[in-house]
Amino acid sequence: MTIRKLKIPKSEAIAKIVEQRRRGRELLLSVRKDTRDEIKVKYELWRDFTVDILNEIYASDTYGSDFQKHESSEVEYVSADWIPDIRYYVTKQIFPKLQFLKILAEKIDEFLERPDDSEDKAMEGLQERTIRDIPSPSIITIPQLFKFLTAPQVYRLITSIVVVIIGAFSLGMFIQSLRLDMEKYNLFQENQEMKDEIEVIRQEYELLGNKYESVVDSLELLNPPSAP
Repeated sequence: MTIRKLKIPKSEAIAKIVEQRRRGRELLLSVRKDTRDEIKVKYELWRDFTVDILNEIYASDTYGSDFQKHESSEVEYVSADWIPDIRYYVTKQIFPKLQFLKILAEKIDEFLERPDDSEDKAMEGLQERTIRDIPSPSIITIPQLFKFLTAPQVYRLITSIVVVIIGAFSLGMFIQSLRLDMEKYNLFQENQEMKDEIEVIRQEYELLGNKYESVVDSLELLNPPSAP
């Protein structure tokens, strides 16, 4: 089985994916004020840049290639002279690619981070060492240690141990608080993503409504009401 690897740390990878999703949602929200040609240019820039980002994240270029080819599977029948419109870029290209990035972000924990050169060298050095190369330290008990220390030194030692314990406890509490803050932030991000997706669906509904009204107007022009 092929091991899936990242070129960069997971935290940096997911930050880059989230940023590209944000830019994609901004592109969706611009369809109301931009022309078809403007949407086309912005979409192609966002798509190509995202492919480059994915190739920087993943050890395999498969994910960038799959993203570039990913589109809606919905089949539409058009005429020979049909030109892609705004609805095509929204429903066929941009929205499916945003879903693709969302899946990549959710699956990031299934990938392994590639260790840097320093870690590789450290592992190689550790493997070369044998048990007999490691010196056996002398065993000193606490009572024996106290025999070599004065009362002030014992006091400072105990104080240092207490400070270390308190520091470790405080660090644990801080990490727990940070974890809770991250969970709250993730929930906020998910809520924001849902709002953006709802806005996209609403805009698509309005586009379909406008298209329907234009068809009705065309039919009325082709079939004017008969004179009484």
